[in-house]
Amino acid sequence: EGGQRKVCILTGGNAGLGLALTKELLKRGYHVIISTHLATIRFDLIDVPEACRTEEKGKEAVADISKNTEGSNGQVEFMLMDLNSLKSVKDFSEAFKRKGLPLHVLINNAGSILTSSPPSFC
Repeated sequence: EGGQRKVCILTGGNAGLGLALTKELLKRGYHVIISTHLATIRFDLIDVPEACRTEEKGKEAVADISKNTEGSNGQVEFMLMDLNSLKSVKDFSEAFKRKGLPLHVLINNAGSILTSSPPSFC
């Protein structure tokens, strides 16, 4: 592959285990595309976006990760994907394909739980 940087898509790469994985992959020289997602919680037909999973937060995470991994030879970027929407997943896939990058590693670290009833807190 002649020195070409390996590419990894990492869902949930902005926090917790995903953040630790992102930093480690950057140290190893990967091009990491983190994908947080705009998740929604359904409470009696009212969709409430989770404040911590927005495009703005994803871009803030990239800036923070970049600052904290200076000196690594990796690259990090953000792409939005709503894992609750198949259309959003397809749009993400098409946007990634347009980049013309190979995909070496896919880490599915974020997910969605789909249910027809509101969550129970009791």
